[in-house]
Amino acid sequence: MRQGRRQQGNTPRNNLAQNRQFNDAVNQLRNEGINLDRGQVRRLHDAISRQGLSFWEIVEVGRSMFGN
Repeated sequence: MRQGRRQQGNTPRNNLAQNRQFNDAVNQLRNEGINLDRGQVRRLHDAISRQGLSFWEIVEVGRSMFGN
């Protein structure tokens, strides 16, 4: 990552931390009974990419996309 690059919103700066945050959000959705298949996980990822969302914001997007 280039020096001087600013963090966006509430997203962790490190890519591994970003991936962990996304995976944790997907697991939170599963714990809530929203079981996403691979295609849905990809759609969620595409929907939230480059928006600088926090963990709970990602969960909320997932709920609105795939919740009952």
